[in-house]
Amino acid sequence: MQSRAWLRRALVATLVLCGACRQASSDPPSGAIFVLVDALRADRLGCYGNPRDTSPNLDALAKNGTLFLNAIAPAPWTLPTMATIWTSLNPSVHGATRTSDLFQSDLHPVAKLDDSRVTLAEVLQEKGFQTAAFVDGSYCRKVFGMSQGFDVFVDAELPGIRLNIEALFDWLDREKPERFFAYVHTVEVHSPYSPAKLRLPETETRHRFRRRVEAVLAEERDRYRAFDLDPAYRGMIDGFWTVTKELGARRDIAPLSEDDQQQLLALYDRGVTYTDHWMGEMIEGLNRRGLLDRAIVVVTADHGDELMDHAGVEHGETFYDEMIRVPLIMSIPGLARGSVIESQVGLVDLMPTLLDLLQVERDLPLQGRSFVSLLKGGSQVELPVFSEASIHPRQRSVRTREWKYIESPGRRELYDLRKDPKESSNVCESRQEICSDLAARLRAWNAENARVAKKLPPPTAPRVEIDEETRRRLRVLGYDD
Repeated sequence: MQSRAWLRRALVATLVLCGACRQASSDPPSGAIFVLVDALRADRLGCYGNPRDTSPNLDALAKNGTLFLNAIAPAPWTLPTMATIWTSLNPSVHGATRTSDLFQSDLHPVAKLDDSRVTLAEVLQEKGFQTAAFVDGSYCRKVFGMSQGFDVFVDAELPGIRLNIEALFDWLDREKPERFFAYVHTVEVHSPYSPAKLRLPETETRHRFRRRVEAVLAEERDRYRAFDLDPAYRGMIDGFWTVTKELGARRDIAPLSEDDQQQLLALYDRGVTYTDHWMGEMIEGLNRRGLLDRAIVVVTADHGDELMDHAGVEHGETFYDEMIRVPLIMSIPGLARGSVIESQVGLVDLMPTLLDLLQVERDLPLQGRSFVSLLKGGSQVELPVFSEASIHPRQRSVRTREWKYIESPGRRELYDLRKDPKESSNVCESRQEICSDLAARLRAWNAENARVAKKLPPPTAPRVEIDEETRRRLRVLGYDD
């Protein structure tokens, strides 16, 4: 089994490398495949420094594509980040920022991405691209406004990354689109860090299809368990929500033992390893179809996860790098040359960048900026990247490659990222000039957001009632009492 796994990894690396070596056309890429791995921390991939072999397939894609070392999310949870990716508007401008009462038995209505906000898929659809999405998760769903611009939107109907990748290939093979945009959203890295109790929606009545999916899920749960990275562990950390929430309640109380901490990382890394397996299958399938030669592949995350780095777990609350520094890997025909980009970019920049790469004109109030010049080996002025929309009101951050400033009611934090990458020592008092300068930049950014928001139509439907199926899927991911 080990030898077969090694051979398959080598094959994927060779396929990616061959695609990178082929002669680039003067024509723009014909399409893009956008993969969002929910809750994936950058530092748990090998290409970002994880010593554990969690991601050979994504590492190969990065080695022969473009790896961004400093890609920053606009928010520490899914809804505002996804809305920013799709609109290139900051969370306080697009308005999809209010979460439900996650730990109440009755999930309250939440904000959605309003129809007045123009999305990347809508722009491409208007220009003749065929668009399709295959999503598994909660806040990426249609009810939250995320289906705008997609001809096909498979809305959490297919549980698990395998089924959604298979659905992507079915769509590509059936439609054979000349120009296309495809989006896959997967939650295998998201907590709870244990084999999920996946099942089809109760409305599913196609019994043959149900039997096939149930068989696939049983096979995938076995595959997931086979990636156990710490089989000798016998402690309390099991990856299920009861223990994870107990860890969250321990913030600022008792640290984990070294064995417990390593088991928490191993459970998280198991989800990364499992997801990487199917990333390899996807890359191989795209290559067989000749799509690595003519389509952009983007792999990124909406946010990371805290694994007791700052005495807490999960996501949504903080702006430390384990939360907002996310992986960003791009494979681009003609530009896939194994480059590593240290310049800081934001996920807010993805929409203008993809439109430039696809040579699609736009006349929209985008707040991000294209980084195509970096992809072509050039440079651009590096700007701070701002994050907001924590589940705690009035908490924001601004990050440069050297400094991180976090502001919340009654507290200011400043970290020297070069000397203190784990953000363990708040130096705001000793570096007051830098602290004040970044605070002023944050105020200016807030004012600019208010100015841009005034020019846009006010949201017409800022809240949405959560249906029972969405409620169930939120609870599968731990959003309950």
